Amino acid sequence: MLRKWKTRVVTGLFVCGALGFFLALLPGLAGIFWVLWLTGCAACILGLVLAFTLPSSARADALPRA
Repeated sequence: MLRKWKTRVVTGLFVCGALGFFLALLPGLAGIFWVLWLTGCAACILGLVLAFTLPSSARADALPRA
């Protein structure tokens, strides 16, 4: 169960990060360039941190046998 949740959250953070990067490059949003750019960076960094620190659900073959 955690595996699906983790995948969705990490993917969503990377999508938000990419969207922040691309929006920051639009000339009409030049006034908030740094806010968008840093938000994109923060989302990508948080996605990486969650991808490596949250445990994935254990597979059936990895479970201890009784």
